Amino acid sequence: MTIFVKRYATPATLRAAQTHHAWLVGLNADVRLPRLLDRFSDGLAFEAMPGDIPGPVRMPIVAAAIGRLHTAAAPRLRDSRLDRPHDVGACELADFIHTRRHRLHDTARTHHIPITAVDRVLEAASTLPASLYKDSNLRNFLITDTDGVAIVDFDDLTLAPYGYDLAKLVVSMAMTHGPLDTNVIAMALDAYNSALGQVRCTPEDLAIWAELNWLLTTPYTGRNGYHQHWPSLRPWPHPLTRRL
Repeated sequence: MTIFVKRYATPATLRAAQTHHAWLVGLNADVRLPRLLDRFSDGLAFEAMPGDIPGPVRMPIVAAAIGRLHTAAAPRLRDSRLDRPHDVGACELADFIHTRRHRLHDTARTHHIPITAVDRVLEAASTLPASLYKDSNLRNFLITDTDGVAIVDFDDLTLAPYGYDLAKLVVSMAMTHGPLDTNVIAMALDAYNSALGQVRCTPEDLAIWAELNWLLTTPYTGRNGYHQHWPSLRPWPHPLTRRL
């Protein structure tokens, strides 16, 4: 069997990734997760999964998988709040607000976005139902021939609003491939909402979460495949400036 070994800088980050993987496996969501085969002092060995990184036209398929993962996680997050950590037994999921506020402030200043606009979004988000964030950049998914969508990389796991993971997928696709077809974005949002059931993410919320994701991703522009600049690709009016 072919294996893939992921190395970690510290024992703490290794333990976190292993715990996150085990918790996601325990959700029994209708998504493919690689098996953990072995653990070393500085790394985890997973089964290597054949497949291709999805391109923009595959966004609806990936969006549905994200929605299925969020639906499976919902019973475990019923009493959670986005402004405080949540203990799910196997691990503690970091909160959405405090883990991002300072980084959002730093990049907002760099891009001349008022801090007050960011804080208003975070304040509003604190009252929303909590879902899951698992770094849904396009490189953390594989399209396989036999299993559909596979999810890889388990370093980051936090609480987040519904739609935030989908927004990360949209932003990472645009920053990698350039302008996106708005019809495909709409299809992806529909696929995500269909997988959720009663909870929904609106187009307006998706635009706001995309902006936060861009602010957190922009320091990596020019690296990790992010060669495009989101402000020149944004398929909707700037949602933060509309809130001034």
